[in-house]
Amino acid sequence: MIEGAFEEVAVTTPAAPFPPTDPDDEVFVLCALDGGAGYLVSEDQALLVLDSHYAFAIGRCMELMGELGAG
Repeated sequence: MIEGAFEEVAVTTPAAPFPPTDPDDEVFVLCALDGGAGYLVSEDQALLVLDSHYAFAIGRCMELMGELGAG
């Protein structure tokens, strides 16, 4: 169960340093940045290609689970 595993994030960063090609996806990057995320889980190619640009990992669920040793 993942209940309680979430917290509200106040987005204060005005723009992503490396924005996704789809402007609608930028909010996810901003939430990860301002929330201090370690991971951003997505199947969206516009986000996946940004993985090397950020300190947090961006990847598909099964890929990231493998990184965590849970795959």
